Amino acid sequence: MDEDVTRLQHAVTRFGERTGRLPVSMSELTNAEGLPGIPVDPDGHPYKLTPEGRIEVRVPDDFPFANKGLPPGYKPQAKFHSQDQ
Repeated sequence: MDEDVTRLQHAVTRFGERTGRLPVSMSELTNAEGLPGIPVDPDGHPYKLTPEGRIEVRVPDDFPFANKGLPPGYKPQAKFHSQDQ
């Protein structure tokens, strides 16, 4: 997943270099890059393109070991397990 985010972030950079602006949607980025469809994360959710040009996963709690694609300031939710005895 981190590799996907890196590749997509590079695509945003290329788009900006070619056009002088950020893509307004993931569809616009996908079309400009000639991708076969909207890229999805390992759980099948489409990646999100923020207005600032960041690529993020839609459900960051699904990827506790991710290093990239997390919203700024994101902190994973603590998960507690009950012990049934």
